[in-house]
Amino acid sequence: MTTPIKYIGRKPSYTDFVNGSKLTFTPGQTRDIPDDSLAAKFLRQIDIFKRGEPEQAEPKPTKTAVEPKDDTQALLKKAKKEKDDILEKDMQRNDLVNQIRSMDKSQLDILANDRWGQKLHNRLSLENARAKVLQLVDQYGAA
Repeated sequence: MTTPIKYIGRKPSYTDFVNGSKLTFTPGQTRDIPDDSLAAKFLRQIDIFKRGEPEQAEPKPTKTAVEPKDDTQALLKKAKKEKDDILEKDMQRNDLVNQIRSMDKSQLDILANDRWGQKLHNRLSLENARAKVLQLVDQYGAA
């Protein structure tokens, strides 16, 4: 079941970053939010949102008066996909960091040279070599 949420804020447009949905609202716009927990989060912001009126079944509009399509579902899917991509990158980075913590000095040197084209100094201790490779991960990323 969807919950209609109406934007009553003062700004000309509102993009939701607080709840992570990245939905954009214009004044007076009502969106049908399929997730009840997300709708409850919107309704907690009483100065910005209120419960909207459910849409009534109307006769088919003529071709001259085309209503804009409600893209709430597509925007929510897109935000979820972006969040999943970020989580996947974080998991890859954490896996690499865990591998680095268990490598010896020669493996660290090979990794730094293969991934980032960096040569580690021979006189670095094991802990300093790990720290240097972790800096490379932070600077250039896990890929």
